[in-house]
Amino acid sequence: MLKLNYFLADIFILSAEKQPIKLSWRKIEWLQNYRCINSLFTKGTIQR
Repeated sequence: MLKLNYFLADIFILSAEKQPIKLSWRKIEWLQNYRCINSLFTKGTIQR
């Protein structure tokens, strides 16, 4: 799981460098939401 988060962060950083700032901030928000939801699943708060 940790490797996946680092992989996604690397993709985000690479793509953000080529995007306007507004799009970059949207990607940051999406990545934060993904991490929140993912942590809820891994803690067992939400069942799949």
